[in-house]
Amino acid sequence: MTASLSDNTYYTLKNRWSIPVPDLVRTFFFDPQDSSNGYVVSYSEKKQKYILRKIHLGTGKVNWETTVVNGGYGTPVIYKNLVVMLRSFDSIVAINKETGKEIFFLDYNNRIRTSLNRFDGLVWFGHTSHLVGINEYGKEMADYYIPGAFLYGTISSYQDTLICIGTKFNDENNESNKYVWVLQKETKEILFEVNLGKGSVISTDTSGFWLDHQYIYTANDDNIFKIDISTGKIIWKVRTEGDADRQLPVADEKQVYYTTLSGYIESVDKENGQKKWSKKTGEKLIVTPPTVIGRTLLVGADASLLMLDKRNGRTFGKTDTGHSPYSAATYFYGRVYIGAGEPPVHGLILAYDLQKGKYEHDEIVQSYTTNNTLDSKTLEVVITTNGSWDQASIDPSVISTKENVTAKRMLPHVFNFLIDLNPKNVEGLYALPVALQKENKTKTEIITVELKRVVPLPAKTKINKFNKLVEQENAFTSGAALTQLVEKQYGKKISQKDFREIIDYVKEQSNWEDADFQTWRLILKRVLSTPAKNLKEFKEEEQKHLGSKNSN
Repeated sequence: MTASLSDNTYYTLKNRWSIPVPDLVRTFFFDPQDSSNGYVVSYSEKKQKYILRKIHLGTGKVNWETTVVNGGYGTPVIYKNLVVMLRSFDSIVAINKETGKEIFFLDYNNRIRTSLNRFDGLVWFGHTSHLVGINEYGKEMADYYIPGAFLYGTISSYQDTLICIGTKFNDENNESNKYVWVLQKETKEILFEVNLGKGSVISTDTSGFWLDHQYIYTANDDNIFKIDISTGKIIWKVRTEGDADRQLPVADEKQVYYTTLSGYIESVDKENGQKKWSKKTGEKLIVTPPTVIGRTLLVGADASLLMLDKRNGRTFGKTDTGHSPYSAATYFYGRVYIGAGEPPVHGLILAYDLQKGKYEHDEIVQSYTTNNTLDSKTLEVVITTNGSWDQASIDPSVISTKENVTAKRMLPHVFNFLIDLNPKNVEGLYALPVALQKENKTKTEIITVELKRVVPLPAKTKINKFNKLVEQENAFTSGAALTQLVEKQYGKKISQKDFREIIDYVKEQSNWEDADFQTWRLILKRVLSTPAKNLKEFKEEEQKHLGSKNSN
């Protein structure tokens, strides 16, 4: 998340290209031996697939794409001639980086929640309590075991040690605690086990810790820690404004930067942990880590990439991107890349050129709205462009029933859109792609619009008919118990045992590799759509349905 550029220079962003995709786009990763191409994984809610794309970084052209069944939480890695990534939540798959063809996969039958890393000539990842290193042929060359641990996030190496993070049940406190482990490579001995207190597994591509020489910086709930991995000692612990452990903190030579789920961007002194500055943003739930480029701190907040002076937190620029729940701004050879938009079905893959010591507008230099309230039927959007364009169109489908609206050209540089609003919209910020056209040239940029609620909703409400105690019959019927409660309210009585039997039957019949993951998503939807009260009736309903289809 840092770039070795002048620490005294402001760097700004200028849009280079944008690719709309119907996916949730994750974090870009790169091949150190190839400055022309990059890779990014996205998740398609419609296809229930993870899509790996190889993209030319200068033009945004997709060289190839391939899909895998789900993909776990963790950023992939380039290793020799392979892209190695997670598959099916419990497997590793290796793909030829030139062709996009699968070379091998390894099934561990255990959840994998770590990102992948490359060091000591191997690819490293963790499954449950094991740290594993494999070679280019998929052969397991190293296996380190941490009893009782569930590993997630970062795995790294420092001198003759391995460092990882995860959770473990603490018998003394009778709760799950978060730990950092430091292991000796040669002997596989656990040198240090640093308890950070009560904590849970974090499932994101950017969770874990930041390694800086012999120190790591990490978070647990609303605390940031500095830990000396040569001694296992906590150097300092700082309270944060909100939960800061969803994404790792970032450090430079003097300061540590982090974001929180309460909408704060903060910085502390690297040596003593003293807070340097704190900044509150408009939207809550900042879910991306900061990125340091020279004197600029990039932060994904308020449906945009904010450009801040890292020394004092003051903003000097921003570019509209939309939301990036599983991505981060990554720097590579003079450009910045991020996955954003309005996922899961209105995603964007974005690239920006880095500008040194100047701020030039993107092609859209101004945009504003009228009638931007939830009770309005039509939203009016006006944009002003830097150059003269023949036509402008917008994709408003995230807030409208229409997928494309062409603007009225008011002046050579001014365009007016009238967008019919969807009555089911909710308040918030939305990123909309705008395509500008002139002769054979087309350029896509992003604008952000805000829909406001006129009459505020209550802070919380209680649905009294569901405010009841429900008991599960055994360890495997918690979902069935909640479903039973809801079904009973609407006049359908079904036992937890019968409901669970139908669920398990549909899982088995689906033959989905990720059936366990889909149990309370797609499979639940299917089972709720039937009037059957037991497995026998469900099978009879299926036969009736199949018979009517065949007769047609």
